[in-house]
Amino acid sequence: MDLDDVASHHGFGQHMATYNVETSAVHRKLQSKVEALRILRQELEQFRVERDQYKLVAETLQSRYSALKSNSELLAVGGCGALSENSSLATLLHETREQNLKLSTEVEALRQRLNELHGDMELLRETEASNKSRVQAMASENAARNKESAVPPWDIDDVLLENKYPA
Repeated sequence: MDLDDVASHHGFGQHMATYNVETSAVHRKLQSKVEALRILRQELEQFRVERDQYKLVAETLQSRYSALKSNSELLAVGGCGALSENSSLATLLHETREQNLKLSTEVEALRQRLNELHGDMELLRETEASNKSRVQAMASENAARNKESAVPPWDIDDVLLENKYPA
């Protein structure tokens, strides 16, 4: 190899090194662009989900508005006049008060029933205690009578044995 070949070979090697560095840089740029694109796709999907949620909320509000509007038109035709915000709130307040009164009455009835049941339980406890003491008194009287009668108590096993094997 002569000097020109070495120089041209050296220039080629230098050119290849530069090419490799540039290729590596382009590859890194490409990878960062791919990563940026992936992040943008995720954000786009998230925005689509949010958009769908907002559409659903908007449709719900629109249907509620339409229902209220048609309801107010029906009331206006019925002679009630235009349904204003204050009158709808007054109606809601009136209905809530009626519901509250109904629930208060129900609570009072339940409290009264609870008090009656407490009274019944107390009476049952007293009756049970009275019956218990009466049974204990009868048992002690019976035991005293058995001692006084001087008749020995029968042993059931002995009686059965005697009847089984007569003497």
